[in-house]
Amino acid sequence: MSDNNFNFEQDGATVAFLRLHVPEFVEAVNWPPNSQDLNSVYYSIWLALQQLVYRSRRVRDAEHLTEVLQTCWEQIGQDVINCAIGQVRKRLSVVVATGGGHIEQRLN
Repeated sequence: MSDNNFNFEQDGATVAFLRLHVPEFVEAVNWPPNSQDLNSVYYSIWLALQQLVYRSRRVRDAEHLTEVLQTCWEQIGQDVINCAIGQVRKRLSVVVATGGGHIEQRLN
C-alpha cells in the first residue's frame, strides 16, 4: 500500500465533503453496519482512551469530561494507532471465515 492510499470509516457529517474531494470514497452502505469487529476505533482506540481517562482521576461533570478526553486523546501514541491498523486485514479475514459472525474468540 502506498503512502497515498487511505481507507477510513465515515459518519453522516463528512459524507458530502468526501464525495466531493475523495475519489476513492466508500459510501456507508458499502461498509458492514454496526460492525464493531471491523471498527478499529471501537476495538482498539476507545479502549486505550477509556483506560487513560479513568486511570487515576474522577470525572466531576460533563465539562471536566470534555477536558479530560481532549488531554487523554493527545496521549494516545502512534503505536496504538498502528497496532489497530495492523489488525484490520486479520479481522476482515476472520469475519469472512465466520460468515459475518462475531470474531473475538477466534482472534487468538
